[in-house]
Amino acid sequence: MNKYIINHFIGKGSCGNVYKVRHESEGYALKKVKLLRNLTQTNRSIFNELMILKHCHCPYILKLHEAFLDRSYLCLITPYANQGNLYQRIRKYKSEGNRFDEEVIWSYFIQIALGVKYLHDNNIIHRDLKSSNLFIHRNTEKKEIIKIGDFGISKIIYDNIKSCTVIGTPLYMSPEVLNQRNYDKKIDLWAMGCILFEMIELRPPFTASTFYHLSKKIRLGRYRTCGKRYSNNLTSLIPHLLETNTSARYT
Repeated sequence: MNKYIINHFIGKGSCGNVYKVRHESEGYALKKVKLLRNLTQTNRSIFNELMILKHCHCPYILKLHEAFLDRSYLCLITPYANQGNLYQRIRKYKSEGNRFDEEVIWSYFIQIALGVKYLHDNNIIHRDLKSSNLFIHRNTEKKEIIKIGDFGISKIIYDNIKSCTVIGTPLYMSPEVLNQRNYDKKIDLWAMGCILFEMIELRPPFTASTFYHLSKKIRLGRYRTCGKRYSNNLTSLIPHLLETNTSARYT
């Protein structure tokens, strides 16, 4: 740990605090998780994230640079996303009265889709895709690259065995998860629909003052349609992703 200098606190991930650190002239992100003696859910989650990051080699997945123990803490070092996350960008645009250019939405969405395809091709369901887990890095050519991160509750699946554990973030939960039914990779496609809607409208598709009313809207697939400021080619993707019937939802 001595070779990394902590610059500042970034935020909380699914199972640990995240800091910006430096080593020599390079910036990195450090996720630091306290390990408990017994095998708690936090311990399981962080080891799950470690295993996934270690084996993923995709330009749209956050890469693991290094992992080590520091006393009773497990430390994960990943590249630092110098433009923050997509949720922060959406919130900034909304507060400023700005909108995404359509070509930017397409670029981000295609990168997210390629990252999710890589995960699914390797039998991994993310299970907590959301705008705050999509990190933006601007490279030396000024191109913005999306990196999918925070794999604390991801699940590795075999032979298309379906799961039924209730997981994820309520605003992005699919109907089948809320109904505690068996689910598969398509829950990530539902979340992608929520993220696409959020980039277009600068708000989530499903909102309510209580979890009960939120879950009711999600189960029924009730959301406001998008405005006319973007092309039909873009907005027409949303009903195919936010499809309550899993057999009809895009794969």
